[in-house]
Amino acid sequence: LTEQSKTDIYDFLTNDVMGATLSSLLPQAHDKLQAIKDMGGTTLYKNPRVLVDQEWLDMHGHCIDNIVPQRSTIVNAGMGAFAKRSFTKGEVVTILPLLFIADKKNLD
Repeated sequence: LTEQSKTDIYDFLTNDVMGATLSSLLPQAHDKLQAIKDMGGTTLYKNPRVLVDQEWLDMHGHCIDNIVPQRSTIVNAGMGAFAKRSFTKGEVVTILPLLFIADKKNLD
């Protein structure tokens, strides 16, 4: 296939055949597909900072493997975070970045 043919086929597939969600995972041009494969997939290609080295983890990382997402047994409660093990009083279960909003009027 010529480069133009490859481009035309790729554009047709991403613009006319695939839905917007699937197309958003792919690069703009077909010649970048090999880079995605080489990096291990779309997530790593689109978010290269997902993988960090041990030094970065030692300085900034937090392990959050103490909880697991599961459906609650409480009627209409939906999904929740549940402990994977027992904890002692005062032990931190997990960390969660939050934005404190002191004045509810700011939400209007």
